[in-house]
Amino acid sequence: QQTTNNNKQNTSGDHGDHHAFLNRRLAKASSSAEVLTIWNQHGSSFDAIHLTSALCRIAQHAASESRYDVLLTDRRWKSLLHAVSGRLAECPMKDLSSLAWALTQVRVRDDLVVQAVECQMVDRLEGCTTSDLVHATRSCIDALAVDESSLLFQALNPRVMARLSEFDLQELVTLASSFTNMPTIRTDALLSIAEHLLSKPLGLSGPDLAKLSSAYAKSKVSHTRLMKALSDAACPNMDNLDARSLSRFVWAYAHLDVKDPDFMRLVSSTLAVKFQVYDDESLSRLVWAFAKLDLLPELLGRFSEAQMAQPVVVLVGRLDACCIAELAWALAHTDARHQSSHLLHAIKNRTLHIASFLDHKHLQIISGAFARLDFQDAQLFGIIACQAKPLLPTFTSHGLASIAAAFAAVGRGSLDFMLAIADEAIMRIADFSAQALSDLEWAFMSSRVQHQDLLHAIRGAPGWETRPQYQHRFHAGGAADCFKHVVLTILLDCMLKDPSPLTFVDTHAGSGMYDLNSPDSQKVPRYQDGAMRLAGRATHVSRGSGDGSSSSSRGDDDGYDSGISPLPWPIALYLGAVRACNSSVRMRGREGCGPCGAVSGLAPSAGFQLYPGSPIIACQRLRPGDRAVLLEASGSVHADLRRNLDSLLVCRQRQQQRQQQQQPPQQQQQQQQQQQQ
Repeated sequence: QQTTNNNKQNTSGDHGDHHAFLNRRLAKASSSAEVLTIWNQHGSSFDAIHLTSALCRIAQHAASESRYDVLLTDRRWKSLLHAVSGRLAECPMKDLSSLAWALTQVRVRDDLVVQAVECQMVDRLEGCTTSDLVHATRSCIDALAVDESSLLFQALNPRVMARLSEFDLQELVTLASSFTNMPTIRTDALLSIAEHLLSKPLGLSGPDLAKLSSAYAKSKVSHTRLMKALSDAACPNMDNLDARSLSRFVWAYAHLDVKDPDFMRLVSSTLAVKFQVYDDESLSRLVWAFAKLDLLPELLGRFSEAQMAQPVVVLVGRLDACCIAELAWALAHTDARHQSSHLLHAIKNRTLHIASFLDHKHLQIISGAFARLDFQDAQLFGIIACQAKPLLPTFTSHGLASIAAAFAAVGRGSLDFMLAIADEAIMRIADFSAQALSDLEWAFMSSRVQHQDLLHAIRGAPGWETRPQYQHRFHAGGAADCFKHVVLTILLDCMLKDPSPLTFVDTHAGSGMYDLNSPDSQKVPRYQDGAMRLAGRATHVSRGSGDGSSSSSRGDDDGYDSGISPLPWPIALYLGAVRACNSSVRMRGREGCGPCGAVSGLAPSAGFQLYPGSPIIACQRLRPGDRAVLLEASGSVHADLRRNLDSLLVCRQRQQQRQQQQQPPQQQQQQQQQQQQ
């Protein structure tokens, strides 16, 4: 009996040694072929753990070897896969998740094996731990890439959502990252995860902070309280955050357009101290984020112009094509262009240096950015044209329209380059969207490159009839609108000096009045860079003048406040017309008539929120003998125009009545006789 027990112990020891021996062999295997050789030699000794390890090692090597076709035809691989299928019941949930990942990595075309793994995971869900649920979710979404209709997801999702309160902090971060990778973003799941995260102390490491914030940014799910809590958690450990984590974290803030000045101020201070130790990618991502949030002056303000200029030039000189394109785009969308001229020239010089490494997407972004900045550099656009011309077949239809519009905007498009774009566009005209067709037509009409075949193809393209119609309410008060109305103000001021009657004709009248508080204006608030910016400048000048003395060459009879007189007189006169319109409507509102026409929600404390169009600006200035002819094609907009004009007429009549009541009786009779005549 003693001899028999000793033999059993020796057998057990030999089995344990052989088990460890196989684990070491599989761990040290340097290629998928070596793993298959081990399987071929010792396959009879493999248990479920060995099978899982072998499959995962093959998946790791196959990704670098790119020998999927050879692997899938190998008989040893087929026998290994068959053995895995027969031992799935022995695998724990964690190993099933690993198998799902491995099968996806080697691009297994045997749907039966994948389905068997999914079925085993569904059977194990009841009563599994939160850790198992996390592994199942990762394999379900990240590895198997299932959608909401799959059996596994339908069984897994309700169990995960019902047990969110049981997950620890790290598991919730992993779940949020996984849900982001779904084909259809589960906004409800991410919002629920955010609420449970807020119920726990957010003691996350730098990489986890970056991972979590990036998950919400990529899915475009904005949760302001969570992002604020994450920034509060990051602030005490700002010095310990590595460059990559901090840059990803701030990138997520900018992507979600979260406003947290205190946090960004601390980030800029950290960047100023650790500028030299940040890698190129992290630095470019941080600069992009500050520009995206319109906080580039905050970043540049941490250094004097002389101190900041040299590090920025050195930084830009190390950036690759992708980072240069992103940085140019960010700079084009910031309001601190006048403070970053050195940065702009550094980007230009770096672009010229790495021009041969720019692909079609980089060229499209960089040309669009410099066109938006109105940077009319012949050398830069010449190099971009030379690099882009042979790459035109790789451009998307949107890219062709964008680069054509960029060259047209700066007037740097050479004839042969624009003709090459036209020829490429004609061949692919059916692929152009309505917006791309409009941009392409504008580009060639603006550049004066006569290409009748292209214009004919554009107007005959399938998307031409569905192109978006211009709706001025989205553009009211923008910079272009202000420019047009200032010119109109100058013309009216000059022509009204002549006592002869005049006729004002507007062929595209619009509604005449626009509420800057409306949802349409808030979608893309162009008025912030137009009317509001001018009004802010006027307020600044008014406060800065102190005594309110006028330096304008015009008198005070033009109807504008002398407090803003240091502005050029046409701009001051134009702003006076805008304020007069708002004053009339406020007065009418106090008299119980409500706001005029289609506008609502006036807040007098905000300066002005009603913006008058050309018809209202002109009709405010026209005299009793003058005439206005206003045309509008849209019936609903025309009805708004009539209401707004009626309201303006009522306001003017009441204003005249108040003025008459303040005049002596004899003068009132004379005015009545003049009106009757």
